[in-house]
Amino acid sequence: MSLRLDPSDCLPPQAAAPTDAPFGAQTCFLRGTRIATVRGEVEVEALRVGDLAVTASGLRPVTRIERRGLNGGDPVRILARAFGETPRRDLWLGPGHGVAAEGALIPVAALANGVTLRREASGRAEAYGLELDGPDIVFAEGLPVEAGAARADRALAPGRGAVVEGLKTRLIEAVLAQGHGLTDDADPCLMADGARIEPVRLSQGRLAFITPAPRDDLVLTSRVFTPAHVLPASADDRALGLCVTRLQIDGDEIALDSTELDEGWHAPEGAAGAPERRWTRGAARLRPGARCVIVDLAPGGPYWRAPDAPLDPVVALFG
Repeated sequence: MSLRLDPSDCLPPQAAAPTDAPFGAQTCFLRGTRIATVRGEVEVEALRVGDLAVTASGLRPVTRIERRGLNGGDPVRILARAFGETPRRDLWLGPGHGVAAEGALIPVAALANGVTLRREASGRAEAYGLELDGPDIVFAEGLPVEAGAARADRALAPGRGAVVEGLKTRLIEAVLAQGHGLTDDADPCLMADGARIEPVRLSQGRLAFITPAPRDDLVLTSRVFTPAHVLPASADDRALGLCVTRLQIDGDEIALDSTELDEGWHAPEGAAGAPERRWTRGAARLRPGARCVIVDLAPGGPYWRAPDAPLDPVVALFG
């Protein structure tokens, strides 16, 4: 994958003075992140005020370091070499942290694809804000990213829509080249007291699940996709499972806006009082004791499919 990670295009026309404003909750490095300095790559928690950081514009002194809990939502985990050669090892950034790429500064969460860049809780709960003597680009695990107080008046260029879409497209293509696949098959099933029940396909888009005996715990499960992760133009960051357009349980018609549909369901969509569809979250609980569940589904996805298990070397050599 060829990406233009040229941080010089993202520099402000003139350095802004540092401030005492609080760091943004979503712009941070997690503990253990290595930052390039004249002392070598130094973990962010070991940096000292006065250390000279390697930046896109040269060497600049660290003027402020702030330690705090991560309270801006789950960080984004960037797998090693997600951008080709960088980062050199897995990197966690706050979701609003800017990555310098394609002549723009792009919030890393806007590039998430669910595989090589994904929102993920981390056991490293400590987060650090880092400020230099002006906004600039530093190198975290080799990846050019922003440094400076996260505030609305910063001079760093924001990511542009077409640039973000193009970059997301290439990141998805890189994941596909690694052996992952995209599929329209949601792999629906009914989990009944922990046992998997496969569907009977009644017609196109209509499935029936029959339990051999009443079960207390019934969960309609499937693969899950996030539109913003697999459709570069989408901003929908919901985790979506099955798109249900009709639901019948033991002969009863269940309204899609029924309060019976709660755990594992998104809000119904469509006209008030007559919703047209309702998405599951990938594991949607149904009423206990049901023997026959019939669902009508609209197309969903595409869903990520993990790569097949690697071929055994002996099989590869001798077929």
